[in-house]
Amino acid sequence: MFKKILIANDGSEGAKKALKVAIDLAKKDNADLHSISVEEGVPHYAATIGEVEEFRKEANEFFKRINDDAMAMARKRRSPSEIALNRAVLSAQMVSP
Repeated sequence: MFKKILIANDGSEGAKKALKVAIDLAKKDNADLHSISVEEGVPHYAATIGEVEEFRKEANEFFKRINDDAMAMARKRRSPSEIALNRAVLSAQMVSP
């Protein structure tokens, strides 16, 4: 029935529950499963370039952990689907990292 499933994943408990349902549905329908996480971008009032770089580093580590957790959950539930992390950065315009 479904060929592709997209789930928003912010690492919250609600997102984890939705991911479990999506994994099971993808397994049942042999569908591709994709996860997207969205961050707001850089701090609005960073004093230095170092603060911006530190923010980006922390955000990248956070989203990597979310994606790693999603992959582990998919493997645990024996889903044949692949989970691809697509992270968008929101600013004045949509910008890919």
